[in-house]
Amino acid sequence: MTSQCFFDLVHPDDLGKLENQLLAHLDIETPFKSQFRLRRTDGVYVWLSSTGRVIKDKFGRPVRFLGAMTDITEQKRSADKIRQLAYHDPLTGLANRRMMTERLKAHIRDKSEQPLALMLMDLNRFKFVNDTYGHDVGDALLLHVSKQLNQVVRKNDLIARFGGDEFLLMCDVETSGQALELASRILRAVEKPFCVGDNEFNTQGSLGIAFYPFDAVSAEELVKKADIAMYRAKRSKSRKAALYDTQLERESQQLLSVEQKLRRVLANDKLEVWYQSIHDQESGAVTGLEALARWQDEDGEYVSPQLFIGVAEESGLIVKLSEIVLTKVCEDLADKRIDSALSVSINISSSLLSRPHFAIEFVQKIFSYDLSPAQFTVEITESIALNDFEQCLRALNALKAAGVRISLDDFGTGYSSLSMLKQLPLDEVKIDRSFIRDLGSDLAHNALVESVITMAHAFGYDVVAEGVECEKQYARLKEMNCDMYQGYWFAKPKPLSVVKTKRLSHAV
Repeated sequence: MTSQCFFDLVHPDDLGKLENQLLAHLDIETPFKSQFRLRRTDGVYVWLSSTGRVIKDKFGRPVRFLGAMTDITEQKRSADKIRQLAYHDPLTGLANRRMMTERLKAHIRDKSEQPLALMLMDLNRFKFVNDTYGHDVGDALLLHVSKQLNQVVRKNDLIARFGGDEFLLMCDVETSGQALELASRILRAVEKPFCVGDNEFNTQGSLGIAFYPFDAVSAEELVKKADIAMYRAKRSKSRKAALYDTQLERESQQLLSVEQKLRRVLANDKLEVWYQSIHDQESGAVTGLEALARWQDEDGEYVSPQLFIGVAEESGLIVKLSEIVLTKVCEDLADKRIDSALSVSINISSSLLSRPHFAIEFVQKIFSYDLSPAQFTVEITESIALNDFEQCLRALNALKAAGVRISLDDFGTGYSSLSMLKQLPLDEVKIDRSFIRDLGSDLAHNALVESVITMAHAFGYDVVAEGVECEKQYARLKEMNCDMYQGYWFAKPKPLSVVKTKRLSHAV
């Protein structure tokens, strides 16, 4: 075989390197050792390891080459498999945490002047899907998301499965506008439904963005900042990505402190249940109570429920918190501290409704105190539209069949539609306080509130107005035929010892 024929068989990607190594051996007599691919007669390339030396004549001219070649194809395949396992996620085939970390560090070391965006995305409710439908469905969801990500990112971007349901993206963008536009495309792609068997699933992601070198100059800090931004996106529930800023870190530290304190409150049975009365249209009589969780910090101040309820949801503490609230309400009813003629409303999150046995456990708890389910109202929010609606609907139907009243809270602030309102087994709708606050500001707003009341009545639901704070609002709502009222003009939330717990009239 001539040298030209030999080089014609070398893989094009390896030819340049091989020629340079041979020239270096001829010119400066460096030891020759090379690995390259050579095409066999059947057209298949094999990996060879070659060593040798050139033989020269008395004038120093090369006349032949002595050496040996060894087939190392299997060794190369084994090495590639080891590298695949070391640097890629075995389920999705994406880069893993190790590869992403090394690539980030390499960028910071070699391209320190070039900005990049690091995006951390977490899948909402992945744990619920995995626990409810099994790991096969959970794996299918991860594969679906991986496929969508690969279709939307660009050539220079790197995607990694960072662990569990978290995906990390190293993106070649330089401005926040470019990053947010790419993040928006990513979130839309992830929301595309996918099917496993006869079931169709939907998912959403929460995505946070941190920039190198503006937000952090190390790989570890950059991931931390993207994580902080991601949790801001998750809390906002807006389906939009969040950019990191220093205020987010302060908020993150505050929320972590609240979570740690809340864990101690729940563990030490320090959670309190306060009640706010709900009043009848005609006489102003107390017709029901809403149970509200409260807890007192070490400094004696009560922590805002707007703060700790969100923390409880994100941390999973909402399950324990809700159990304690239900238990305390049952105890108050069983001990006759609350008139048995009053219905007590308890707020239930969509994450609880999504639990397979929630309705059974809720009703069993009531029966364990020899109470009637008819004494209870479960308040839900429109966020159930974002969760497993079918499972939530099954739970609500089971509660309704047992005699529990169902109320849709904060109506008008979420995602409900007329079709969803028709499907839900509701007894009442509570108009959010934001609508009541602006009541009387203009004719269009008044017409909106009146139309909500009319629509709810058309469905056969009672209507409760939340946030009634003055006689003018009460009088206007009464003209609109609103059924019940709740707000500071009637009563603020208070401990049971000072709240009205009998069917008494409010002097209007």
